[in-house]
Amino acid sequence: MSLLEKDFEAVIFDSIRTSSLYVEFDDTDGSYSKGAYSREYHCDLKLLASYIQKTQPIAWRKVQAQYPGHEAAAVAAEIKKLRPKRGLLELLRNGFSLAGVGKVELVTFKPSTGFNPAHRQKYEANCLAIVRQFHFSNDRPNDAIDLVILLNGLPLVTMEVKNEFTGQTWQHAEQQYRKDRSANDPFLRACVVHFAVDNTTISMTTRLENGKTRFLPFNRELKNPPIEDNFASAYLWEDVVVDGMVKPGVLRADSLLDLLQNYLHFERKEDEETGKISTALIFPRYHQLDAVRKLLSEVRVRGAGDNYLIQHSAGSGKSNTIAWLAHQLSNFF
Repeated sequence: MSLLEKDFEAVIFDSIRTSSLYVEFDDTDGSYSKGAYSREYHCDLKLLASYIQKTQPIAWRKVQAQYPGHEAAAVAAEIKKLRPKRGLLELLRNGFSLAGVGKVELVTFKPSTGFNPAHRQKYEANCLAIVRQFHFSNDRPNDAIDLVILLNGLPLVTMEVKNEFTGQTWQHAEQQYRKDRSANDPFLRACVVHFAVDNTTISMTTRLENGKTRFLPFNRELKNPPIEDNFASAYLWEDVVVDGMVKPGVLRADSLLDLLQNYLHFERKEDEETGKISTALIFPRYHQLDAVRKLLSEVRVRGAGDNYLIQHSAGSGKSNTIAWLAHQLSNFF
C-alpha cells in the first residue's frame, strides 16, 4: 500500500508533537484553527496566557487588575499592534511594555550555563504546539496549511507537505505558496519561515511574494543523501544519526528556540543602481547551521585551540556562517 500525503504529514506531526516542550495536541479535522485559535489576534490566547502566568506571575496579576476578564486578549492586541512595526523576531527577543503592566516577555531562551535553576524552569515553561490542516485565512476560510508550529501561542512556522509516492513533490509545495498563499495575508506575514517539504527534499523562504516568491534549498547536500530506515528529509522534524553523529531535528524545541535566539536576523541591502534599501529576514540554510553546530560541538569536547577547515562554495553564505559562529563562541561556557 502506498503512503498517502496525509500519512506522510502524520509522520511529521506525530514525531514533533511528542517531543520535549511540545504540548500533546491532536487535531486532524482542522477544528482548532476554526475555534480555539484567535484569527483576530493571530494567537492562541490560552497558550499565551499559560506561558505568562508561569513565567511572569507579577506581570500577570497586573494584567488581571488592568484588563479583568480579557487578560490574554489585551496582551495579544498589543502584540498585533506592534508586530508590523517591530516584527515578531524583535518582540520575541526583547518583549514589550504594556500600559499599566510594564514589561511582558513572550519567550525564554535557553540559558548558556546551568548556574541559574530559575532560568531553566522558565525555559521549560515554553509551550510549542504543532497543528495539522490549519485554517489560516478569514478571506478564504476553507484553505488550510498542512502544518503550523506555534510558540507560546504565536505562529512561527508553516509547512506544505507533499508525497513523492503520489506524484507530488516539494516543487508543487512551492507553487502552492506562490499561487494559493497570498503575500498580504496577515497570518502568513506573521510567521518567520515557510517550508516546502517532500520525502527527500526541503526548501524554505522567509518572505512570500506571490508569484515572485524565492525559495532556497534546505538540504544537507546538493541532494539529500539517504538516511537509514528513514526519509531523507527526516532531519527537519526528528533527531537522526549521520556518520555516527546525532543531528538534532531542526524543528525540535531546543533547535527551533536556538534558531530564534542565535541565528535569525534582518539583513539590509542597498540596490547599487537605484540606491533603494531593502530588508530581508535571514534563516540559515542547513549547511550553515550544520557547520556552526559541528564546531560548537567540537569545542565542547576538545576545548579551544584547534584549527579547522570549513568547505564553503562561492555564494553559500560564508559571512553569515562566520558571524553566527563568532557570536556563539563569544558566549560559550
